Amino acid sequence: MLVPIAVSAYFAIYITFCLWAHYDDFTNRNSASWFAIVEMASNVFLLLAALSFWLPSLRAIPSSLLFALFAFGCMVFFVQGIVVGRKHAKDQGLSSAGKVFTVFSGAVLGVLVTGPLLYWGWQSTVRIIHAET
Repeated sequence: MLVPIAVSAYFAIYITFCLWAHYDDFTNRNSASWFAIVEMASNVFLLLAALSFWLPSLRAIPSSLLFALFAFGCMVFFVQGIVVGRKHAKDQGLSSAGKVFTVFSGAVLGVLVTGPLLYWGWQSTVRIIHAET
């Protein structure tokens, strides 16, 4: 099965964005924090689960392992969102309206960017539905 061009473009853009973000994490801090390493693993796990929706070859990975990777990726995604949101909510340099805007816009952007991975991963690992079905 061929993956649609828009889907391929999404994966390419998502991977490029993650690489840029992690490169920035590693170069600005001069060492990777545990937070960045866990986030990177989470991104890879969500990608594997989402790609298994589209690519039959990835379904050779045991479904229980794919589900565990997807569940871990989701957990980290949501926990990371809460941690980052709380950090911005405590920022003394922002007004109350600025804090609300920053937290809300960050949450919306995070869900919009990662939403397709969450959807395709859910379909593939929980519902056991794939692109060709």
